[in-house]
Amino acid sequence: MTRKELLAASARGMLFSTPMVQAILAGQKTRTMRAIKPQPMHHYREDCPANRYYDMGGNEWACAICGGEVAPITGRSKLRARHKVGDIVYVREVWQEFYACEIPNGHPRGARTELSESHDHVGEEAFFCYRADGEIFHPNDGRRCSWRPSIHMPRAAARIFLRITGVKPQRPQELTVDEIHAEGICASGLSVDCNSGTARVPWDFSRERFEALWDSLRTKKDLPLYGYEANPWCWVYEFELLEVDS
Repeated sequence: MTRKELLAASARGMLFSTPMVQAILAGQKTRTMRAIKPQPMHHYREDCPANRYYDMGGNEWACAICGGEVAPITGRSKLRARHKVGDIVYVREVWQEFYACEIPNGHPRGARTELSESHDHVGEEAFFCYRADGEIFHPNDGRRCSWRPSIHMPRAAARIFLRITGVKPQRPQELTVDEIHAEGICASGLSVDCNSGTARVPWDFSRERFEALWDSLRTKKDLPLYGYEANPWCWVYEFELLEVDS
């Protein structure tokens, strides 16, 4: 699909930090966890021991044992994921608009923009650029250029598109080593399996890195409810990176 077609097909954007964008582009990140807000608390039984939810169909979820989070009488679910399987979303990343003369040779350029022309840039083309592709420095004085946060990225600046291939609720502390790696945790610091001679990542090492990353993305006030130790319910979105045709 062309970029224009993907923009038309993508109903919503999804925020990613710069390291996450780099991991997606490198093929290392194929899933993401987003804390459910507010956390699902309702159960029909006060002593319900359930630790998982099941898909009722139609992207609606309920407690696997007592059916909690399903509204009484109507049977309609109160728990619903923001995205469903098959959705196409665009990545919202750290970005900026630059005139062509400000962009170093070889640095990737996104779509053309409509920057208002200053006296120094009359007739000059302008493009979207992204921090994940590397820093940009002012050609005159060498100062590092500033970037705009991903939350303010307009839809028109999108260059990366993902198709949701799986949705499920899960808690951070339940992740396996393979799931942690699919979150984009770099497999550095490898140890060697003495039996097979192949490299492997120790569980504790992977978990510690994921815990540090998870908590670094929360505000201080959110840590008690949504930090790694709080082990909140999250939506897990598995995805595939879509190729953009020219």
